[in-house]
Amino acid sequence: MMKHTFAQVALANLFFSLVAGSSLTAECPDPPTAVSCTNPKGPSCCFTSEPGQFSLYQRWDREETTWLTIALRSLTCEGFHSTCKSPTKKYSPEDISQYLAKFKARDQSTLALNPHKLVLAPGVSQASLIASEWERTGACINTLSKSCGYTKPSEKLGLFHKTLVSLATTLDTAHFLSVKRIYPSETQSYPKERIVDALHAGSGLLPMLQCRSDEITGVEYVFVTRGLFQDMHFESPKHIEFNELAARANKYPCPSKVRLIPKAGFDNKETDQAASAKSPSNEHKDDNARDEEDVKKKLKFFSKKEKERADKPSEHSWIDPELLMEEEASAKVDRDKSDL
Repeated sequence: MMKHTFAQVALANLFFSLVAGSSLTAECPDPPTAVSCTNPKGPSCCFTSEPGQFSLYQRWDREETTWLTIALRSLTCEGFHSTCKSPTKKYSPEDISQYLAKFKARDQSTLALNPHKLVLAPGVSQASLIASEWERTGACINTLSKSCGYTKPSEKLGLFHKTLVSLATTLDTAHFLSVKRIYPSETQSYPKERIVDALHAGSGLLPMLQCRSDEITGVEYVFVTRGLFQDMHFESPKHIEFNELAARANKYPCPSKVRLIPKAGFDNKETDQAASAKSPSNEHKDDNARDEEDVKKKLKFFSKKEKERADKPSEHSWIDPELLMEEEASAKVDRDKSDL
């Protein structure tokens, strides 16, 4: 299934905001420049000032062997979890469903951009998720507020829903891990840093693993916003050190070696073998062997070419062996052509 990057989703969201967005945000810089939690300057409706940071929380469901979307959380710029205390009206799941239907009727093209389905906990619907996350987080997002021109519930709830769904489905944790040959297994353990690096490489955001003992239970992707929240220009925070943020925001830290445990009886023979074959120690051995062989070849080639050029004047005091090898390859192609 085709996957969409944050950039693609942001482009579609920008198109919709130009058509149906608030007039107060229409004059914002394009592309956006103000990043939350960096003391941005300019019109307050052009950047997310409250809350400063967010995290998308996914929980590992070992019985279903899948990642569930649980919550969109807000954090202060210092890294502490916060809860919205907005006095705005609360919406029931039934209200949400009606408002989203109105929004969808106007936003067919952009909703079709990301066709993936949210994977939710049993008994949780998209409407009930939006109702709880709007009350906890969305109602305090200033770029979706009445003061920034969003007076219709269908509009602000629709944009919040579309952003949350796009965010959650773009953050495909299982895919990020499998690309780096990290699989669910009852026996295989991985260095925590290897998993964090895999999730960061896939998402571009800051992942915080959560564990019970050495078992991974969830991940929070922490991010700041560039411009409006609903335009989905999400970035890894650079104003705070990872260790400092994790110490404040992560109540369930992980040890240095962790496991992603599936349900009992999960057929993981192939994935276990693949994980073992590509364990960090083996990967480093393979990489080191290739590097050593490469260096030997370059040194041998370099010595030969240096000997040939010893009596020739050179404009440079250092000769790049990579460049010399390219020259030799080019010369070989010319010789092969002349033999035809």
